[in-house]
Amino acid sequence: MPREIDYSENIPNNVELASDRRLQRALENWQPRFADWWTEMGPVD
Repeated sequence: MPREIDYSENIPNNVELASDRRLQRALENWQPRFADWWTEMGPVD
């Protein structure tokens, strides 16, 4: 059964990301660059 998504985290998830601190830090480091890329290259309104 899926867990609830914790939207208060930097990266909301339902896969217990907090249990893997190394992965969580890597994703938190990568996420801002992905957001910038998506803003530049993502779908056009």
